[in-house]
Amino acid sequence: MRRAVAFAAVLVAALAAATPPAVAHTPKPVTRSCGQVNFTPNSDDLAANVQATGLTCGLARDFVRDSRGRPGASFRGFRCTRTPGPPDSLPYTRFRCTGAGDVIRWRRF
Repeated sequence: MRRAVAFAAVLVAALAAATPPAVAHTPKPVTRSCGQVNFTPNSDDLAANVQATGLTCGLARDFVRDSRGRPGASFRGFRCTRTPGPPDSLPYTRFRCTGAGDVIRWRRF
């Protein structure tokens, strides 16, 4: 009986050593293309190419709409940066706001 228990213990230990440990896998956040937000009907007063990473398009568009497409350095817990578009195109500014691992990007015309 002792031999059977000892053999079972050795067998369990060998199987545990041979089984690879579970690896925690965190999926990469998905980037969604969310269209545009119009501020003035029938005009170029809009935020285009809205993209959301880690949150829904609805939340991203609400964020852009509520900031009028021109947030300051921080808005609703996000830190925002702005970069002017190239000088040889229709004038626009690129915005990128990050917070809690989420990212919202757009172009403000």
